[in-house]
Amino acid sequence: WFQTLSIVQSFILAMVRYPESQKKAQMSIDHVCAGRLPDYSDYDALPYVHALIRESLRWNPAVCISKHSVYYSIGRN
Repeated sequence: WFQTLSIVQSFILAMVRYPESQKKAQMSIDHVCAGRLPDYSDYDALPYVHALIRESLRWNPAVCISKHSVYYSIGRN
């Protein structure tokens, strides 16, 4: 749950900080979808949107760091 929230917040932050990227993505969606919501059949037609999402994941990744996860990963190696 918290990782999903962190990812969404990072994406929103990126769109606020870089409005020109948001406009370009919106233009891409409007061009491909023509007034409807995008779905999985539009995946290949929206490479800029997918690159934008991947970049937001790279830019501010959501990583669960807790005492349990650190100890668990150390113990497995």
